[in-house]
Amino acid sequence: MLISNCSPRRRTLLAAAAMLVATAAGPARSSEVTIRVKGGGLEITGEVRSFDGVNYVVESPSIGLMTFNVQRVDCIGEACGKRVAAPVPLADRLNPAAPDTIVIAGPSALAGGLMPALIRDYAASIGATATQVVGGQAGELRIKLANADGAALATFVLKGQDQASALESVGRQAALIGLAERPLSEQDALRLTGGERKFVRAENELLVAGDGLALIVTSANQFIALSEEDIARIFSGQIDDWFHLGAKNAPITVYTTDRSGGAVATLEAQILKPRGLVLGANIKELATDGEVADMVARDPAAIGLASFSATSNVRRINITGTCGLIAPPSA
Repeated sequence: MLISNCSPRRRTLLAAAAMLVATAAGPARSSEVTIRVKGGGLEITGEVRSFDGVNYVVESPSIGLMTFNVQRVDCIGEACGKRVAAPVPLADRLNPAAPDTIVIAGPSALAGGLMPALIRDYAASIGATATQVVGGQAGELRIKLANADGAALATFVLKGQDQASALESVGRQAALIGLAERPLSEQDALRLTGGERKFVRAENELLVAGDGLALIVTSANQFIALSEEDIARIFSGQIDDWFHLGAKNAPITVYTTDRSGGAVATLEAQILKPRGLVLGANIKELATDGEVADMVARDPAAIGLASFSATSNVRRINITGTCGLIAPPSA
């Protein structure tokens, strides 16, 4: 996490900007209901997840899942009294006679890095094995799940795409799950719904993990810290040579990942926009955080913005806040 600025309201600079959001396309949610315990004392509003005629299972955004006996509560809403089957766990739905194909699309750091580990852990939790399938299309990774007898249960198809393309894939049902590096914006919601202004529910977003961001330079770079103002001027293109910061003449090369991703969006929101600046045309975009770190490591005049976890081969630069305190980057 990069910490800056003495104001408590803005202590986190670029922190948790690489949050991973899995956005799943699925059927419409059950109608919202309000459950009131008879005699008072408790009232919640949420979605009916199941009702078997005896118990309501209701999910409240603030509390989570709760079970209520129908004799002890009053139910208010269109879904009241309507039977809703409980969702079947994925492990119980996997059928060797009809193996599933599950397509997941998202930035390569997530689709090719995070998801394989999650799939392997999931397979182990249900007594299955996860094996990478050799071959396939470029930018695509296939992992096959098999039961203890070796029969195929499912194949996960992991497609490396930028965030915008991944959401569009979910919108046109070419992928079941889309991976994103930040919570969905209104523009993301339009991509997810095929351009229609439909409301995308927060329940369709699942926070999977978080990471910090770091500003990085090569180990040969003389700077140990940059101010937020200097960072803004570099990434907007107002400063294009280290000479303007007191170093020797050397044109600055700026590297980031895709502009539609969470890293750049966080930089814009926390550093550029408060100063009335926009990302400069001088930015060189690369596919992954690892590529950003590798390019910076080779270029003494480069600076980059990348996921903290991908920056072990470069130097993470300190940031000077508006009150003059220097804060080192930390995960």
